[in-house]
Amino acid sequence: MKIFKYLLIFVLILLVLPIGYSAPKWKQNPSTPSTPTEPTTIIKETVIINNTSTPTEQEGIDWNMVGGIAAVIGIAAALAGWFFTRKKSGTTSKYLTEINTTFNNYKNNSDKCEIQLLELKNKLEKEFSSGKLTEQSYDILDRKIDNYLGDIRKGIVNQLQLTGEARQAVEKALKDGKISEKEYDTIKKLDLKGLAKEQKEKLFKLLKKWEEKSK
Repeated sequence: MKIFKYLLIFVLILLVLPIGYSAPKWKQNPSTPSTPTEPTTIIKETVIINNTSTPTEQEGIDWNMVGGIAAVIGIAAALAGWFFTRKKSGTTSKYLTEINTTFNNYKNNSDKCEIQLLELKNKLEKEFSSGKLTEQSYDILDRKIDNYLGDIRKGIVNQLQLTGEARQAVEKALKDGKISEKEYDTIKKLDLKGLAKEQKEKLFKLLKKWEEKSK
């Protein structure tokens, strides 16, 4: 916020300067010699000349001032754009660091890690909705979380000791960290006779939960 204040002050200075410098010369130097040094006839000619030039300066458009203000507005817009772009870039970098830190801190505790990553996912959705993240930044961060969720969920499923076709199907489905309805139905049709009833129930409970979370 300090940078924004300095930027605002700088823009105000730039706006004031052109107005001051672009004022007509007869207004910038209002005092003129009052003591006559020439004959009366020459003084009259001078008065006539001044009277015909002053209204022209008063009535005409000062294009120097207009150009100066336009240039300042352009500079201000460019600086504001740079400032907000940099601010959003910093927000993206901050969240990327937070996502990596969360995964590294909790990856040995799959359940805890999944919960923390999902909380971050919800937080990013709110930041994007409020305009604090661009669509591009949101996509990058959301994809990063999904990749970590895929790794964590594969670890959870591996505890069930799946083998063969079932293992391959589950790992393929979890590659993006999500389970689609089609993937869920495909796995459900597989021959899982090698799994105990308790393990089978746990597997489909997990897959169903992940399918619901990905909608």
